[in-house]
Amino acid sequence: MGMSKFYTRSLTCVVLALVLLLPACQKQEVLPRPEFPLSEETITAAVTAQGLDWTVNWNEQERQTDIKTVYGLLQPESGQEFNTVFITSAQTEELGHYLDTVLMISHTQLQWPLEEPHSWEEWKDLLMLSARLYGGFEDEEEIFQACAKEELPLDKTTLWEGTLTGGYCQVRASAPIQDWSPFAGGGLMYSIHVELFESEDAYHAFK
Repeated sequence: MGMSKFYTRSLTCVVLALVLLLPACQKQEVLPRPEFPLSEETITAAVTAQGLDWTVNWNEQERQTDIKTVYGLLQPESGQEFNTVFITSAQTEELGHYLDTVLMISHTQLQWPLEEPHSWEEWKDLLMLSARLYGGFEDEEEIFQACAKEELPLDKTTLWEGTLTGGYCQVRASAPIQDWSPFAGGGLMYSIHVELFESEDAYHAFK
């Protein structure tokens, strides 16, 4: 009888251990990593999957190579008839996968005084698309959610940076947001960059 209890307890411990280890052994589902450098078809598929009405209508042929591609996208909601989103992707032995997704903002799109302060929500589509295009993230909102946990800094050009599931991310503005003005002349454009690297070491090597 004693041996029977011993075996029962042993079996129970083994089963419990397997139950506890199973989740750790299961591979976590992440966004698929597309082939780099990105193709126009990959970008179009990501845009469509996100439900955006953005279209690729330009690529700089002389800058398209086996390791780098550059595309321009029309963004109807911007009210502009020129490309306002630019996507540069590359793959090198030194850096691995690199992605720079850029949103261009014309001074004519800005209103003064601002009815509402700028917030991370304004660039959610850009952040989500960047996650989709780079891949490896838990979901398409991982970058946005990480940024949204912190207050948007208006007096700095580096808006957010850190290591996430998919890699190292830096979000930056071409100029401090508090300095953006609709009265700037000369067709001045402001920009928001979402740069993604395989690691922080790759980021520092690039910079």
